[in-house]
Amino acid sequence: MGSQAMLIERHMRPITLVVGYAPGGLSDRLARVVAKYLEQEIDRPVVVKNVSGAGGVLAANEVLYAHVESPTLLVGDSALIVSHVTQAPQSVDLSLLFPIGTLGSTSFVVAVANPSKFRTLNDLLGNKTDSLKRLTVGTPGANTVHDLTARLMLDRAQTKAEMIHYRGGVPMLADLLEDRLSFGLLSLVTAREYERSQQIRILAVTGERRSRLFPNTPTVSESYSGLYSASTAYLLASPQMSDELKLTLTQKWGQIIRKTDFLNELRSLEMSAPFLDAAGAAVKITEEKKWWTKLVKIQPH
Repeated sequence: MGSQAMLIERHMRPITLVVGYAPGGLSDRLARVVAKYLEQEIDRPVVVKNVSGAGGVLAANEVLYAHVESPTLLVGDSALIVSHVTQAPQSVDLSLLFPIGTLGSTSFVVAVANPSKFRTLNDLLGNKTDSLKRLTVGTPGANTVHDLTARLMLDRAQTKAEMIHYRGGVPMLADLLEDRLSFGLLSLVTAREYERSQQIRILAVTGERRSRLFPNTPTVSESYSGLYSASTAYLLASPQMSDELKLTLTQKWGQIIRKTDFLNELRSLEMSAPFLDAAGAAVKITEEKKWWTKLVKIQPH
């Protein structure tokens, strides 16, 4: 009876869902959507834990080394792949974690505070006078997709700037709104909220195509051919998690990504298809490694 009770207790133990950014940002919102639907499917508590810092690397390491008796998941993104291919300190190879699926992909916007004197991307990056070359750029962390994209933009424009890295997009946004940054890179869903209230202006989107949210806003690649970026959100499990629970989560995730309500919630956060299962996520990680490795080879030193 005692061993049976321990087995039941182990199966009902809460799953910790770690997210590498502060509460309120896009990754945090995605994690809470995932937690809600997982709880419904597996009838087991899922608790979101924010471990911000180093562009998600601290969170990824916590999940990588999670104890076998503490079932742990990670909502991570392409920043972890960028960190790995740029050989950032303590970076994690996502192939060491167990893929459950993806939550889609999203591009970013290049935004300035509404009082800013910059009206277009060329205004921002194209002026070569010394007084305008001293730009400050805000990103949610070093070696993130935002960081690499900004550095590639500056390199293509042959413009200098001071890179300022924050512990997530929320604190960076606070400085941007106060016009203490020349520009920042924001998620689409965050940009939509602040653009509507006329607190920021959006100069460009980083995606391969124009955004449906901002159809009149040009892409970065319209000014700098071939330069575009987006980030994929992944759901990954600790390698120490039991095979039984991994299998259950993989099967349930395959069902969740076919739910209309779930997909509508992801799309409301401006996440775009495809929404992949475990096998698709593994392939996507491999593809992204190749893509970001290619970009890193041409980034400025």
